This record gives sequence, structure tokens and C-alpha cells, in this order.
Amino acid sequence: VCDAYGAGYFYIPGTETCIKLSGHVRYEILYGAPYVAGTTGFDKEAKGRLEITTKNESDLGTVTGWIRYDFRQNSFWGQYSSNQFSLGVGGLEMGFQDSSMNRFFGYGGFTDYGSIHGYGYETRHYISYTYTGEAMSAIISLDHDDNANFVPDVMLGAKGTFGKVSVGAGIGFDTSRSAQTFRAQIGAALNDRVNVQLIGLYNNGGTAAFPSQYWGYAGGSYTLIGSVSAKLTDKVSVALDVDYIHAATSTNEWGVVGNVNYQIAPGLSALLEITNAGDFGAPTRTTGGMLRFERSF
Repeated sequence: VCDAYGAGYFYIPGTETCIKLSGHVRYEILYGAPYVAGTTGFDKEAKGRLEITTKNESDLGTVTGWIRYDFRQNSFWGQYSSNQFSLGVGGLEMGFQDSSMNRFFGYGGFTDYGSIHGYGYETRHYISYTYTGEAMSAIISLDHDDNANFVPDVMLGAKGTFGKVSVGAGIGFDTSRSAQTFRAQIGAALNDRVNVQLIGLYNNGGTAAFPSQYWGYAGGSYTLIGSVSAKLTDKVSVALDVDYIHAATSTNEWGVVGNVNYQIAPGLSALLEITNAGDFGAPTRTTGGMLRFERSF
């Protein structure tokens, strides 16, 4: 057993390297937007994830390696996979993962979907450096642009926790689309069971067809995402995200996502999530939902 990096690590025999295996298995019943291919109807999806993390110490800091395999079988899309990888030493890291802005600040609100008008997961090749202090951390990341030139996109960010309040701000420069995406957020733990958060995103460049890689809306768009989560009992927790978007190329929109999570047994849970979204200028609305069973390890 390797205790240096927390629970779950063990030594690779004959080495000073520690390794951890983790992941989950999911089965989901999906209905409507944004969970299925269209706006109505049902899909089913089975998914397996395996993560392998390795760590050891060196004169330059902790040497890390990380591999994540995702395998899915969807009743509409069929079978597909999406894999990610990274390596690093100290604060330096490189590889192929979700956008550095998403990973550093989080993926949106407190629900599983995060918010109706949040931002995509946008996997990219990247090289980043992260400074981590006692209360604050900061990152600079050079992200692969989605064309053949050698000019990278650049993301800068900082965040900190001060008592029960956390704050963060960042900017992403998408060089090929002359777009800058700004993000700011504040969160607070009201007590040991209830958390709240407010996120703002603004994009000043790109088009609807080719938006900034850091947020998928055209220049001039902005959004606000308000979130609350609460642990009702030792087994039951709830979350709610409410968001508003001013989309520069379409009507203003709203979205609501809420869920209930039940811990059936250690490592086994069930999640029920419902979404509702619409335009302020039109009476039509879209409704979706998901029932998920998950075995995590």
C-alpha cells in the first residue's frame, strides 16, 4: 500500500512508483434534449470508464501519468470511445484532455449536465503549468488550435478559497478566431450541507458556426449560471442549475436543470435529472430527462 498520495494507491512491485485504478460503470435511460440525438424520444446508454494514475517523487517534484478510457454503447449512436491522456512533473503538464478552462474551474453548475447553456468539453492537446499555493492556484495553458498553424490558443486563470468563499477568474484567447472568452465565478458553503455558486461567461469573438473553443457561442454572447446543492440526508442529495443566455445570433434563452441523487449502497448510486429550456421570445420549450445507475470504484 502507498499512503503518500491518498487512498487507493499501491506500489508497483520492484519500483518506487505508486499506481491507482479507478472508474465507474453506468447504465442510463435518456429522454429528450439535451440527452438524446433529437429533441424527443428515448435512448439508452451503457458506459464503462477506467482511469489509471501513476505517481512518484523526484528532485523536480511529483512525476505523474494519467490514462482514461471511456467505452460507450448507445442505442442510437452505437459503440464509440473517447480516451484521454496526460503526463507531468511538478506543476508542468501536457497531454490530450478536456479544455484547460473547464478542468481548472469546473464544468459548469452542480448538476450532472452542468447547465443548458454552459460550454462543451472540447478535448484538446495542451501544455500547461499550474502554480498551487495554500489558498490560491493559477494556470497558464497553451492549447492546440483546431487548424494547421503553429500558433496556440492561450488560457490564463486564477482561483482561491478564503474561508467558506471561493472565487475565480480566467480568460481564453482563441487566436484563429480572434475571440476572447472571459469567465468569473464565486461560490460559498452556507453550511456543511448547502453550497451555492454563480458563474458568468462572455465571448467577444467568433461566429455561430465557428465559436471560440472555450465557449460555444458567437461573439457578443454572455451567460449567467446560478447553482445550489444540498445534502438532505446521508444518502440523498439534490442540485439545481438555472441559467440565462444572451446569444448574439439568436433570441435570449433560459434553462433549468435539477436532479436527485440517491446512494443505494457504498459505490452504487441512482441519479434522476430533468431539464427544461426555452426562448424568451417564443412559447416553445424543450424537456429532457435521465435516469442513471452507477457503480463507482
